[in-house]
Amino acid sequence: MLIGTIKEASRLVWADPRLAEAVTFIQQTDLEALSPGEHAIDGRRLYVNAITGQGKGTDAPLEAHNLYADIHVCIRGLEVIGFSDRAACRMSRGGYDAQRDVEFFDDKPLEWNANPPGAMQVFYPSDAHAPQGGSGEIRKVVVKILL
Repeated sequence: MLIGTIKEASRLVWADPRLAEAVTFIQQTDLEALSPGEHAIDGRRLYVNAITGQGKGTDAPLEAHNLYADIHVCIRGLEVIGFSDRAACRMSRGGYDAQRDVEFFDDKPLEWNANPPGAMQVFYPSDAHAPQGGSGEIRKVVVKILL
């Protein structure tokens, strides 16, 4: 997991060069103007989901992916995202769904991190995360990077 801001996202690229194209998209795009749903940046290799919804409090379930890294960028509202090391998760909710590249867990996150507007958090396949925690309306994008 990496945590940073849109303004200083180049530091994240230094930590992982695979993030470069996604960070450029995030920094050069009016994210608020994206309509809800999926938008291709480079086919299935790199795409973004624009999401508007209510925060799920601490009931947001942990999830993890095998093929993609996620960059969660909050645009509006105050999101909190739960985190656990995927290897520590013991309660899979039905196993890995290869078609959707997701596995959900009934484990509780070990920590919660604020993801306010302008912030971003990067999650890799080794990271279980519980997105869209918090309360009130949250507007965000999730950039998906095929690893």
